[in-house]
Amino acid sequence: MPDWRRDKGGNTEYGPLSIVEDMRIGVQNFLVLAEDILIMWAVDHPSLPGAMGVRVISEAERNAACPIKYKMDLRPELLAQLGVPLR
Repeated sequence: MPDWRRDKGGNTEYGPLSIVEDMRIGVQNFLVLAEDILIMWAVDHPSLPGAMGVRVISEAERNAACPIKYKMDLRPELLAQLGVPLR
Protein backbone atom coordinates (compact mmCIF):
# COMPACT_ATOMS: atom_id res chain seq x y z
CA MET A 1 0.00 0.00 0.00
CA PRO A 2 1.38 3.44 -0.86
CA ASP A 3 2.58 5.51 2.05
CA TRP A 4 4.51 8.64 2.71
CA ARG A 5 7.12 9.64 5.17
CA ARG A 6 9.54 12.45 5.86
CA ASP A 7 13.20 11.50 5.79
CA LYS A 8 16.14 13.61 6.90
CA GLY A 9 19.72 12.45 6.79
CA GLY A 10 18.67 8.91 5.92
CA ASN A 11 16.38 8.60 8.98
CA THR A 12 12.58 8.66 8.93
CA GLU A 13 11.41 11.61 11.02
CA TYR A 14 7.70 11.26 10.32
CA GLY A 15 5.64 8.33 9.07
CA PRO A 16 5.13 6.10 7.29
CA LEU A 17 1.47 7.04 6.90
CA SER A 18 -1.03 5.56 4.46
CA ILE A 19 -1.70 7.88 1.53
CA VAL A 20 -5.05 6.16 0.90
CA GLU A 21 -6.22 6.79 4.49
CA ASP A 22 -5.17 10.44 4.31
CA MET A 23 -7.06 10.79 1.01
CA ARG A 24 -10.17 9.19 2.57
CA ILE A 25 -10.03 11.70 5.42
CA GLY A 26 -9.52 14.58 2.96
CA VAL A 27 -12.53 13.56 0.85
CA GLN A 28 -14.68 13.21 3.99
CA ASN A 29 -13.64 16.70 5.11
CA PHE A 30 -14.51 18.15 1.67
CA LEU A 31 -17.96 16.52 1.81
CA VAL A 32 -18.62 17.99 5.27
CA LEU A 33 -17.45 21.41 4.06
CA ALA A 34 -19.71 21.21 0.99
CA GLU A 35 -22.72 20.28 3.13
CA ASP A 36 -22.01 23.13 5.55
CA ILE A 37 -21.65 25.66 2.70
CA LEU A 38 -24.85 24.44 1.05
CA ILE A 39 -26.88 24.78 4.25
CA MET A 40 -25.41 28.25 4.95
CA TRP A 41 -26.45 29.32 1.44
CA ALA A 42 -29.94 27.83 1.86
CA VAL A 43 -30.42 29.71 5.15
CA ASP A 44 -29.37 33.00 3.51
CA HIS A 45 -31.51 32.45 0.37
CA PRO A 46 -34.80 30.83 1.47
CA SER A 47 -37.46 30.21 -1.16
CA LEU A 48 -40.13 30.89 1.49
CA PRO A 49 -38.71 33.54 3.88
CA GLY A 50 -39.72 32.82 7.47
CA ALA A 51 -41.33 29.50 6.62
CA MET A 52 -38.30 27.23 6.54
CA GLY A 53 -36.26 25.89 9.44
CA VAL A 54 -33.02 23.95 9.64
CA ARG A 55 -32.20 21.32 12.22
CA VAL A 56 -29.13 19.24 12.87
CA ILE A 57 -29.77 15.50 12.69
CA SER A 58 -28.13 13.88 15.72
CA GLU A 59 -25.42 11.33 15.02
CA ALA A 60 -27.63 8.62 16.55
CA GLU A 61 -30.43 9.39 14.03
CA ARG A 62 -28.18 9.48 10.93
CA ASN A 63 -28.16 6.68 8.40
CA ALA A 64 -24.58 5.31 8.31
CA ALA A 65 -24.88 4.64 4.56
CA CYS A 66 -25.87 8.27 3.91
CA PRO A 67 -24.99 10.36 6.99
CA ILE A 68 -26.90 13.56 6.20
CA LYS A 69 -26.16 16.17 8.89
CA TYR A 70 -28.93 18.75 8.30
CA LYS A 71 -32.64 18.70 7.49
CA MET A 72 -34.49 21.67 6.08
CA ASP A 73 -38.26 21.67 6.43
CA LEU A 74 -41.20 23.93 7.10
CA ARG A 75 -41.12 25.42 10.61
CA PRO A 76 -43.02 23.37 13.23
CA GLU A 77 -45.42 26.29 13.88
CA LEU A 78 -46.38 26.41 10.21
CA LEU A 79 -46.83 22.63 10.05
CA ALA A 80 -49.10 22.84 13.12
CA GLN A 81 -51.19 25.56 11.47
CA LEU A 82 -51.55 23.35 8.40
CA GLY A 83 -52.58 20.39 10.58
CA VAL A 84 -49.57 18.29 9.59
CA PRO A 85 -48.32 16.01 12.39
CA LEU A 86 -44.78 16.73 13.54
CA ARG A 87 -42.13 14.17 12.69
